[in-house]
Amino acid sequence: MGNHAFVSYVREDRHLVERLCRDLESNGVSLWLDREKLMPGARWQTAIRHAIAEGAHFICCFSENYLCRERTYMNEELLLAIDELRTRQPEGAWFLPVILTPCEIPDRPIGGGATLRDLQYVDLHTDWNGGLKRLINAINPICRAAPDDTVRLKVRERARKIAEDVLNSGDTWRGIRELSIYADLYGAEILPELLLALDSTNRSVKAAVAELLGKIGPDAHSAVPRLISEARDHCKTWAEEARLRRSRNVPGNYCDEDAVAFVRALAAIRDQRSLALFAELAEITDISVYYLDSILIPALRQLGPSNSSVLRSRYLLAAPAVKLRLAFALAQLSESRQDKEHFVAEIMVIFRNRPEVMADSLEALFVLAYTKVDGQVALAAASQITSLLKDSADPIWREKAAHVIATQGFGGQVKEILLRALNEAESDPNPEVRRASYEAIRRITADYDSY
Repeated sequence: MGNHAFVSYVREDRHLVERLCRDLESNGVSLWLDREKLMPGARWQTAIRHAIAEGAHFICCFSENYLCRERTYMNEELLLAIDELRTRQPEGAWFLPVILTPCEIPDRPIGGGATLRDLQYVDLHTDWNGGLKRLINAINPICRAAPDDTVRLKVRERARKIAEDVLNSGDTWRGIRELSIYADLYGAEILPELLLALDSTNRSVKAAVAELLGKIGPDAHSAVPRLISEARDHCKTWAEEARLRRSRNVPGNYCDEDAVAFVRALAAIRDQRSLALFAELAEITDISVYYLDSILIPALRQLGPSNSSVLRSRYLLAAPAVKLRLAFALAQLSESRQDKEHFVAEIMVIFRNRPEVMADSLEALFVLAYTKVDGQVALAAASQITSLLKDSADPIWREKAAHVIATQGFGGQVKEILLRALNEAESDPNPEVRRASYEAIRRITADYDSY
């Protein structure tokens, strides 16, 4: 039995197949392709039959090009492979269908009432990187020799060429996708090449490379000084541009998503300095609480129990909008229940005393009450919202609170707390508050009964 994987394809897909083979061979997979293995004068039918039967796997590349061909030698390889498949034990994945472009796998019988469509396939068209990982995981280890120094050298050479293409060519995103595959497969071994790609003058490319360094995790710790330097330069330039746009009343999004990538990368590497960079970012960019909750907070949680003193010191002297963002983060990143409740209460203080960020503060409380990650924070936020329903001086905010409670889909203990507050709000002097509270209760109980 050989230790190779036979690759079957039609000539029209040669470029995609070459890319696939390059990615597989970079991971040490031994392949058999007719254009490489057939020697001049060889009896090709005998050689191919032997290569299929002796192979550890048969990788069959389906595509629209294949389905459009009336005659192709791939059909003969497919028939030989199906005959071989019928003789093998059902355990294990010998026949590996791969979809290169949108198409249906042929409904050919393989014995036992099953067809090729019953085999699990890998869809490279929809997700090349994810599909490649699944394909590599399915391949028998005997085909995957551990990368020796020669393989590592080839990987480094290829990664360096890609990095140079990212710097010098217009097709930068294709290069980033390829570097992503190498980062997944080889991690810190291609750090020098990723740092080379970080020399790009395109800020979005720099951010994408930072994300790749973050994917490597703590093994990329040697890249931290460079990441911090790039992030600070990036933030400084961006802050000046944003200041000019604001001074000219230019509309647009003032959240620097590229800078966020550097914070996420440093947090993934488990470097505590990501907190300081986040604090700087909170001061110069308009990050919504929704963006914080879905993108940044999960990244910062990777740090584990962290020293939040840098955030606390910035919080004390911050402007209202910045203070709100930092309180939102501290409520979720603090370890003790007392600290969580303190910073949730601080958001309510900001709501009551700072009209310019009143709407954002209320939004922050509802996001925290809705969180499924931290029950203590959710209960603390729900408690603050009930106080708003009971004693806010402005009936508009009591009405808004009732409306938002009805649409957020709260559950468990948080729902019970808010329902009690809504029941009390039904006796509110303001008819709009009473109506909104009634509608909120009706909607919540109707949704609850429908489960």
